[in-house]
Amino acid sequence: MVQDIKISVITTFYNAEAYLRQAIESVFNQEYTNWELVLWDDGSTDGSEAIAREFLSQYPEKIYLAKDNTNKGRGNALYEAIEVSTGEVFCILDADDRLGTKALSLVNNVFINNPPNVGWLYTNYTECDKDGNQLRLGTKNNIIYSRLNELHTMCCFHLRAIRRSFYEETPKVNRTLTAAVDHDLNLKLSEQGKPIHIKKAVYKYRLHSNRISVEKKKEQGETFVACSEAAIKRRGWEGRYYLSHTEDYSSIQLCEKKYLREPLPQKVFCVGLGRTGTRSLTRAIQMLGYNTVKNPRDLNVLQYFDAASDVLIAASYQQLDETYPNSKFILTVRDIPSWLDSWEQHNTRSLSRFNNELPQWVKDFRIMLYSQWEFDRTVWQAKYNQHYNSARNYFSGNSNFIVFNIFEDDRWQKLTQFLALNSDLPLSVTETNKVTSNKFPAIKN
Repeated sequence: MVQDIKISVITTFYNAEAYLRQAIESVFNQEYTNWELVLWDDGSTDGSEAIAREFLSQYPEKIYLAKDNTNKGRGNALYEAIEVSTGEVFCILDADDRLGTKALSLVNNVFINNPPNVGWLYTNYTECDKDGNQLRLGTKNNIIYSRLNELHTMCCFHLRAIRRSFYEETPKVNRTLTAAVDHDLNLKLSEQGKPIHIKKAVYKYRLHSNRISVEKKKEQGETFVACSEAAIKRRGWEGRYYLSHTEDYSSIQLCEKKYLREPLPQKVFCVGLGRTGTRSLTRAIQMLGYNTVKNPRDLNVLQYFDAASDVLIAASYQQLDETYPNSKFILTVRDIPSWLDSWEQHNTRSLSRFNNELPQWVKDFRIMLYSQWEFDRTVWQAKYNQHYNSARNYFSGNSNFIVFNIFEDDRWQKLTQFLALNSDLPLSVTETNKVTSNKFPAIKN
């Protein structure tokens, strides 16, 4: 194995005695050996320092240990730790997580086999319970990276490894931050260059209630948005994008300023089940000028949008009708045999994508509509019929409700006539005609 690159593993910690030993041991268990471990104690008052010093006394040539007398926050600790590290590449290991044995070998190989302008990478990860037992592949593994997506979600998770020369060209870690430090760093790295995504799970992420993201959820959300807004300003995108969010930051959406206006008084909700063409309909509504959100995780975010679709919307149409009176509701439908076939194919792809263990949020959303997360043609068909009949009965006689089959002809005409009923479309007649001269958005099976 070529071991040309010295890799600095950086671990900052504050009162992490419950997990720190396992984190350090995972570094010593690496098959790659050209590394140093930088441990930065951010003013711990528990037994963390004793654990770190135990390893330092045994391996002084491999470990650098420093301690602040007071807890200054994650941003300061990470900034200082990176500054004192000496590796050509550094990666960040949280004190409550662990590395897989091949993690640093993978990092070395990627940087060895790519040109010097490749500045950073991130890998897949697995989620573990508080005792370190593996639960599933990470739920963020399949988030698609883009500079836009990074503004409202964490695309680049663990393990991140960064070439030092690349990092030096960025504004570096913000040492004043006590939350959302990793998000801020990701945004700055993104502005310097695109990362490589290594789809191997070499990082073990521990789920427990004492993580900063759990303990300081609101502060994390506030800082997350502030960092994204700063990135929008740095990139000169202030005239194009802005962020909207719920009061508790449980849902953060990136919006285009061309739709920045007071939401329309009459909202539009697609209340069809998944695989009935909701994606195509959502895109069509968006093309007609509606500020649209797909698959919101929180109903509170709907106050910022004109239209919405997907699981939570389908499950909440009665509540939405009460909350937003006079709104329009569109029930997408599809012949049941092809709908079941589509679901079966989708379920197979999902299981393959998540290594036969669906993320909990996927299970929760399925249970919300189908009372179980395992796909079953008989159960799904019964739930389809129940949802269809319930929605039809609830909206019986309501002119603001329509059943919409995206496989039929005259879809644009039917949609625009319904949306224009008792209200004005967001676009002018000329603009609407220009949109509807295009093909209706493609339908995915």
